[in-house]
Amino acid sequence: MTRDLRVELFNSFEEENEAEYRRRAGMTVEERLAQFAVLQARMWGEDWGNKPIVKVATWERVDW
Repeated sequence: MTRDLRVELFNSFEEENEAEYRRRAGMTVEERLAQFAVLQARMWGEDWGNKPIVKVATWERVDW
């Protein structure tokens, strides 16, 4: 498997944001979902789709 890697340097955050927007605009739905799955796996572990993220929810009533 060959990967095509490219490094870009930007002069501002705005310029970087515009380049990222263009990159995402050129992606297919499947590519976006694959990228989302990679980010979720990094954040929550490989089992992120099989376990609930919220384990316990609590609430309280206030009188204001």
